[in-house]
Amino acid sequence: MCQRQYHKGYEKIKEVLTNTVDQYQMPITNIDIFHSDGAWEMPHDLLKENHPYCYGYGKLFHSGYHFIDLLSDFIKINDSLGGNKSIVSGEVFSKVFTPNDEINILNIEDYKRLFKNQEIPNYYEINSKPTFDKFGEKDYHGLLTFYNKNGFTITTANLNLLHNGVSRRSWIESKDFYKSNGRIRHERINIEIGHLLNIQVHSYQSKEICDRTDDEEQIGGLEHFDIYFFNNPLIDKEPFKEMHLGDMYSTKEKKEFQGYNELSREIFLTNFLNNKDCKGDIRDQALAIEILYSCAKGIHNHYYHKNKVEKIEVRNDYTYRFIAKKLKRYSNPVDKNLEKIDIKGNIHYKDLYTFYNFLKFIPEKNIYEVFISFDDTRDVAGSLLDKTFKNKYFAILYYKILEYLLENKGISYLERLIEKTN
Repeated sequence: MCQRQYHKGYEKIKEVLTNTVDQYQMPITNIDIFHSDGAWEMPHDLLKENHPYCYGYGKLFHSGYHFIDLLSDFIKINDSLGGNKSIVSGEVFSKVFTPNDEINILNIEDYKRLFKNQEIPNYYEINSKPTFDKFGEKDYHGLLTFYNKNGFTITTANLNLLHNGVSRRSWIESKDFYKSNGRIRHERINIEIGHLLNIQVHSYQSKEICDRTDDEEQIGGLEHFDIYFFNNPLIDKEPFKEMHLGDMYSTKEKKEFQGYNELSREIFLTNFLNNKDCKGDIRDQALAIEILYSCAKGIHNHYYHKNKVEKIEVRNDYTYRFIAKKLKRYSNPVDKNLEKIDIKGNIHYKDLYTFYNFLKFIPEKNIYEVFISFDDTRDVAGSLLDKTFKNKYFAILYYKILEYLLENKGISYLERLIEKTN
């Protein structure tokens, strides 16, 4: 349920990034992600059950994963580039801000002073010097670097994920442990494709869900979300463009909804239940899980006073899913407007990928066309390894060769063959 997968603002950003990387053969070079929940959990709140600080989990395993999911999707866009521009490994250095750190910034006497006109919970009389040695982190900070096969840096990234950010809470007794306890969201993303393109997201709330009005899309509103595009003249003569999230949704979509993130969750769940265009395959989260695992080891290192860089494994066929986008450039179909009669056809399923093998007859030219097509659930590349024959038996022989390759060779072999042949 990473709802930003179906968020139209982020879908648009991924589309622009994918097209720019593919067209200009320039990878994403820097990604800066900032998110603050504005969740002010005070010392007497930290034993609560619905956010397991007391079990050693903090921001990273709470709302933090949504942004690791975003980061991994941005990194995967670079996979449309081969050779020395392709990412094969990564590493992360982590730092955290803990409840023990916070109690040195805002101690028990500070709480009594700030809330002097309110009834102070007994907790602050009993626990004059509380400690939270094994509690989860409030904030997570990660510096990530992704490398090519020769060890050169392709992409750098920063994760600044905060619970300890500006809040609307001005009361000491908790009203709620989630949305209605003064929590407000600040979200900022900055992405660079070298000197060619900069994309920024700015999404800032200044009030709680309970204060919703009819106009929430301005800065400070609950649905504020603006996207800025800064362009080099080589890719766009217009230096600056701005998009507003609300303009991407129809009046019908916005009529009865609780928010754009909530609408994304509804679309996600509906698609999952109907087996339709689902982005929720756990295998598609492979890179995000590897990043999460390495960041979590970094938190462990911090608690045990180890200044250690953790490796991020980029290790399996499921990590990248933009192969069809990459292979589209090698599509070479005979004129699509010609009538084509199906002679043979077969479907081959390989994990997340679907291959189609075709033999068609084109009456107008009196020739046979043979090719394969490829679907990775994100995109389709058609008419790959396309060849035409005047002789039917040669066409059938070529069809059988492709059939053998599809049945016996993996995706990496087929990808290399398609690139080499073209």
